[in-house]
Amino acid sequence: MSARARVTAALLLALATGLPGAAGPPEERARGEVTAVDADSIVVAVRSGPPPRPGDSLSVMRPFGEGNAISIGRWRVSAVLGASVRAVRVEAFGGPPEPGMEALFDAPGREGSRDGPDVAVPGPAGSGVRGQVTDVRGQEVTVRLEGAAAPAVGDRVELSFAVGGDTIAVGTWRVTAVRPDGAVDAAPVEALAAPTTAMDATLWATGSPADGLFQQAVALRTKDPARALELFVQAASSGHAEAAEQAGFAYLEGQGAPRDDARAAPFFRQAAEAGRPKAQTSYGAFLTLGRGGLQKDPQAGAAFYRKAAAQGEPQAQANLCVNHLTGEGVEKNEAEAFRLCTLAAAQNNPMALDQLGWMYQQGLGTEKSLDNAFRHYERAAKLGWANGQNNVAYMYENGWGVGRDYQQALNWYRQSAAQGWATAEWNLGRVYQDGLGVPRDQAAAVEHYRRAARGGHQVAQDKLRQLGQSW
Repeated sequence: MSARARVTAALLLALATGLPGAAGPPEERARGEVTAVDADSIVVAVRSGPPPRPGDSLSVMRPFGEGNAISIGRWRVSAVLGASVRAVRVEAFGGPPEPGMEALFDAPGREGSRDGPDVAVPGPAGSGVRGQVTDVRGQEVTVRLEGAAAPAVGDRVELSFAVGGDTIAVGTWRVTAVRPDGAVDAAPVEALAAPTTAMDATLWATGSPADGLFQQAVALRTKDPARALELFVQAASSGHAEAAEQAGFAYLEGQGAPRDDARAAPFFRQAAEAGRPKAQTSYGAFLTLGRGGLQKDPQAGAAFYRKAAAQGEPQAQANLCVNHLTGEGVEKNEAEAFRLCTLAAAQNNPMALDQLGWMYQQGLGTEKSLDNAFRHYERAAKLGWANGQNNVAYMYENGWGVGRDYQQALNWYRQSAAQGWATAEWNLGRVYQDGLGVPRDQAAAVEHYRRAARGGHQVAQDKLRQLGQSW
């Protein structure tokens, strides 16, 4: 058994499940055809019926016999690509999808998804002007504003949509033109998904108290982080969701002020409730761990992870993966854990890659495969993940999934230990004590055991007691 450390709670900070609904009559459902398959996502060309939107769910049908078909699973639309959509797997139970298979979308108007939702933005009324996307041209949009406003070129526009009671942030656009009727055209700055006419918008006027303060803060963040934090806080008090998110991270990381979880928590909550996925992930972690003065509530934390994971936030997917492995805050489900970590790993999330290595090594949610375990540990290690470096070293040491190579093991143990990873220090102590690829050196072994013990490694502490050594 590897001296593999369980992922620590501090690593959960940032940086889904299927939607309910019953199928309607066939004539009310959009139909399409799978045209491409990429791991856990598919591209579906829509052939008939009402246009799908992000958040819609669909079933992929496998034909059998003459004129018959059976569902092989459900997918959720993550982006609309003109006449096609990209969808992410929710659950699969009948083999992999293939190009040419039919896709049936859930009927529009079902519970769990609705057009034209009101998106509440924390802060004083009127801190942002709401609107609706009325036209989409690729990634560019036209927005009809619902309140009195004097928009100008350069104004900031945030797009979002609702799924049930959840607000899903889509990204940030900038106004490129103002039409005679007051509508605005906008181009993407940070698009997290393809825009659709089912989305809502909030416009922040350039020079307005909220967005003006936010822009000043962004410009000052590097050279004067304390002043930048003051401006983020002021903008957040006017309801600016991204400013609230940035204020939360500033307090979390000690940028512009001492680290202070208690001050970070309310800003993360404000941004999370406005639909920002990184804030949802961080606030979910605070709830899971009981940080920032919050009562420990893993179930509520998992609910925020789900919101962020549904938007493709890889750290939230990785956190939920761990939750489903341990049963903390959610039902224990190794297959769901494997699915979520696979999604996060596709975005090169090192925690998810490391966790997948462990699942392949132990056969959790998938078939046991030391080759796949090594491959995922190595990817995590090369991304600088300390636990992944320790684990790939252990694989080299034992010749699991790769040829035994003590020098490679020593190299990766050292890289992991250089990051303060106590388990790697313990393993280096073993290497020197047993002379694995190096001359036996009891003094060096004891020193590494001491470093591991000072890092809280219980086995190293017990070993030093047996040797009559302190740490």
